[in-house]
Amino acid sequence: MNTKLLLKVVLAAASFLATSVASSADGVPFCSETDLANKPDEGVNQIRSGHVSDGAAVNLTTSLHFKCEEAIADKSICQRLIPAGTSAVELTRYSNSVCVALPGKRPLDVWVGWLPISRWQVDMSDAQLANKSWVGVWQNNRARLNIAMKGERLIVDGHAIWQGPAGPHFGEAYLEGTPVNGILTNSQEGDESACRIFIRRVNKFIFAQDNGNCGASNVRFDGLYRFRAGLRP
Repeated sequence: MNTKLLLKVVLAAASFLATSVASSADGVPFCSETDLANKPDEGVNQIRSGHVSDGAAVNLTTSLHFKCEEAIADKSICQRLIPAGTSAVELTRYSNSVCVALPGKRPLDVWVGWLPISRWQVDMSDAQLANKSWVGVWQNNRARLNIAMKGERLIVDGHAIWQGPAGPHFGEAYLEGTPVNGILTNSQEGDESACRIFIRRVNKFIFAQDNGNCGASNVRFDGLYRFRAGLRP
């Protein structure tokens, strides 16, 4: 790598770090499906099903530092107009905004961003979904959950990957049981070194969060999974 290219890389990294620090230092939480809570059991209980309330289509914005009505250099911040009635899941709230996630157009896409809280309606009934609605293959860009039923019990076989500079790191998770209050887990109290993962079927997704011990370094099952129609567990 030549000196000029190296300098560009260093400056880009410094700029990214400064932006990240500024974003977190001002108190605004990150709108992310993989950064909800320190404890996985708290994360799965935090999300809620809902939909965009009546009215005109509303911007899904990736930043609260700009208003979509203003002329801004990065148009990608406000690139999605979400129609009224669109179903989504609430991830977190800040001030007058709510961070939500909804399925994108491609099979694994998940769109995440901020909406005005005045345009968000939490579903009145967010009851536990039937066990059979879990069955199938659920996937995102980092992991895959193969879910089957044995009697009334769910069996989950999970595989995750993280692509590092020296090669891929892999992770695995196994769960078997019946959801309690909508949540399925393999967690055993007292053994923090073991893989502990909590998953929940909510809206059009399955949401998962683990304790960081379900695979090699940097491998996580955290995040939202979309159903892959036609694929068998």
